[in-house]
Parts: sequence; C-alpha cells; structure tokens
Amino acid sequence: MNKQNNQAIILDGLFFAIILGFASGIVFESIVSISQYYYIGAGFFVLGISFFLTPNTKKQIAVFIGIFLFAVLLGGSRLSATRPDASLYANDIDTKISVTGIAEQPTIKTTGVQFVLDTKDDVNISVTANIGTMVAYGDKVTVTGVLEQPQNFMTDQGTEFDYISYLYKDNILYQMRHASVQTISSGNGSWIIAHLIPVKEKIVQSFQNVLPSTDADLLAGLNLGEKSAIDKNLRNDLVTTGTIHIIALSGYNVTIVANALRDLFVDILGLSVHIASVAGGICIILFVVMTGMQSSAVRAGIMALIGLFARGGGRTYNAFRALLFAGFLMVVWNPKYLVYDVSFQLSFLATLGIIFITPILEYKFRRVPRKILFILPLRELMSVTLGAQIGVLPFILYKMGTLSLISLVANILILPAIPFAMGLGALAGLIGFFSVGLAYPIAWLTSQLLKYIIGMVSFFAKVPFASITLTHVPVLLCLSLYGIIGMLVFREWREYSEEKLH
Repeated sequence: MNKQNNQAIILDGLFFAIILGFASGIVFESIVSISQYYYIGAGFFVLGISFFLTPNTKKQIAVFIGIFLFAVLLGGSRLSATRPDASLYANDIDTKISVTGIAEQPTIKTTGVQFVLDTKDDVNISVTANIGTMVAYGDKVTVTGVLEQPQNFMTDQGTEFDYISYLYKDNILYQMRHASVQTISSGNGSWIIAHLIPVKEKIVQSFQNVLPSTDADLLAGLNLGEKSAIDKNLRNDLVTTGTIHIIALSGYNVTIVANALRDLFVDILGLSVHIASVAGGICIILFVVMTGMQSSAVRAGIMALIGLFARGGGRTYNAFRALLFAGFLMVVWNPKYLVYDVSFQLSFLATLGIIFITPILEYKFRRVPRKILFILPLRELMSVTLGAQIGVLPFILYKMGTLSLISLVANILILPAIPFAMGLGALAGLIGFFSVGLAYPIAWLTSQLLKYIIGMVSFFAKVPFASITLTHVPVLLCLSLYGIIGMLVFREWREYSEEKLH
C-alpha cells in the first residue's frame, strides 16, 4: 500500500511539475522574448545535469527540479515558436494593399461583414467588408484596403478593452476596414468545420422562425454562444449584472449539454455506459467545433470528455486534475491563450473557484435551505455563484476595473431558468425544422422563460450602483488579493475536510 501511495505521490509531483513549469515558461517568454533555440538547448542541458551529474542520494529531488526547469524551457520555446512575424507587412501600414488568403467564418455586424483572413504567413488580418459582400468559410480571397494596426478602445462601462491582445492570441496583427473582397476559389478550409457551419446556421434560423427576434438572439447565445446579433443594450445589461457568462458558452452551458447527452444516450436510448461515453464524446467535440471553439467552451469540453470517460471506465473523476490537464492541452496547442486570452483566464479562474471555494461555502451555508418553493436550489446556487465570483474578482478588478454589486442576486434568480430555456429552446428549434405550427406550444414556453431572463437582467441593471468602475488597479493588488484568498481557502479547506471526516 505504501509503495502504491509513493508511486501516486511521484506521479502527482511529475504531473504538477510539468504543468506548472510549462505555464511558467510561457509567462516568462511573454515578458522577455527569447529565441526558441536557446530554450531547447538550455532545456536539454538542465535535464542532463539533473539525471547524470547529481549524487544518487539527491537524485529524486534533482530530477523533479530538472523536469520542472525543462518544462519551463519547453513552455518558453513553445510560445516563442508560435509568435507571428511582426515584420511582415510592417512597411505597408496606412497604405492600400492587396493580400490573398483563406477566409475564416464571417460574421455579419452593423459595421459590415467581418472575418479573419489567414494569410498562411503566420500573420492574420481582421477584415471588415461592406454589408452584402459574399464570402464564406474556406474561400480563398484577395482583399484590398488600407492596412491598419488595431488600437485598444474604451467600453461602454468606461474601461479600456485590450483589443490588441484579444486579436494577438489568434495571430491577428493588422486590420482592414471598408475592404473590397474578390473570391478566387472555395472549399479551402476544414471539411468538418465547413459542414458544421451550415448546421449551426440552420439551427439559428429555426430559432428565428419559432421565436420573436430578441428571444431567438438570446437563445442562440445560450445554446451556441452566438453573440453577434444580441442587442447592444442587453449585452451591456448582462455585463452590469455579472451575467454575461450565460452567452459565452462557459462551463455551465457545456455541462448542461453534456448532461443532456448522457441522459439521452443512457436513460432514454438505453445504451451501455461505454457506448454512451463514446457517442457523447463525439457529440461534445462536434458541438464545441460547431460553436466556434471558444476557449471557455474548449476548456469545458475537454473537462466534460475526461469526466465522461472516467465515469464510463469506473474511475474517480478529479475536477482539479481535469482542469489542469484541459488547460495544459489548450496552452500546448496555443500558448498565447495563457497570457493574452481573457476568456480563457476568466474561465480557468472561475472553475478554480467552483472547485475549491464552492464546497466550503456550501458547508458554511448549511443553515440555508437546500431548496425553496421545492424547485430553486438556493444553497447550491449561492455557493457556486459566489465561489466563481471570488475566483475571478481580483482578476476582473485588475483587467477590467468593473465590479458588479448585484451579480449574486441576479445569478441566483436567473440561472435556474437557463437549463429549461436551453432544453425547451433546442426542442422547439428541432420541431421547427419540420413544422413551425407544431413547435408553437414549446416555443411559447421557451419565449416566456427567455422574457423572464431578459426582464430580470434589465431590472437589476437599473438598480442604482448595480456596478462600480475602478481605474488603474495595480497588478500587485491583484496578486495580493489572490494570496489572501489562497491562504483563507487553505485554512478553511482543512477545517472543512476535518468536519467531513467527523
């Protein structure tokens, strides 16, 4: 038994050393910017010293340190290797040029048709063409316009949005507005994505056929993360009330989809657990790809897959390890997620809060009724919402400077309606493919739920001092707050664990 425990401790140590080291290397490289070749050479040098030049009595500790440092160097090398070449097109800024590349999925906005042009030179361009421009995913196109460098801008909440970093995570260094587009050929993108996009568009169209416009737009945001058509005032109200996550395909939304798939395959179709795991896994992957592979949805999808196959194989599911592994896979794929993608950072921190803070809060709130009105899971909602908010609060203050004072109450009253709105809306949309008339009863129920959500968001957004804006919150304060939260959680977790044992 002791041997098994020692092996488990060693494997855990290696797991955490690799992940922490890799992440540290990415952060280091984002600050100093060194060539990847220096990292690779130094990495093998460090690994060699740890294995071959350390006395046997200290071999295990040295190997752990060596693997950690090697992972640091690999992380730095990975980010260095994926940096776009900023010198490309640098001499063409503020001049009219023509560039040929492959179009990513376009989005129709009030300002025009917007898409990302993949130039195949590791540098992408954000293109905005006039309304009515015909361009589709996978089209090889030539765009002509004035090449500009993106600039950060002020949001409606009075804070600066780091638009440059938001684009940089996808290797977008330049933008063209009012560009003309000439299509050369079609079908140059991913076969899977090219076939999933029309499915998504048909689902959105079905929502619009069976629901009023505003309700259909919100449902598309809830079920598919489709935010482009959502009314600007509603979007601002969602930010003010701290409920913007409901249209961001967060872990909450993906978990609802994963649970619905499990119930469908196991309880309704009667499939075995193993077959249901495989079928559910394929559906989750297709769902995440279809909805645009948003970083929060990818993270939640990977965690859902790990949980699905762990339960299918009779293994214990550890949410913290699953979160770290999901994050590790994502930053290996695109290391810029870690330092430039606010959505990834918020999603990761919120999930950490749910994993470690929520159980403590649920124990602290044990005198709060589990349910009220026999339906509303009050204690769980309070614990999960507050746990996630504590997890992201210091980062939001530092990065965005906004603090919603009404978020806890708003989320408690809104979140219970989300699964029902998503489920009934999906069913109404499915029936709507065949008959709008048959879909009407379910669509009416869905519409009432969506109107309730919109009404509550609008009501709480109008509450005086629903949110406050802070400017220039220093990073040191952010780190200090996380240090205090970490110490409090560590202390409370020990007491919580002892109480559970008794």
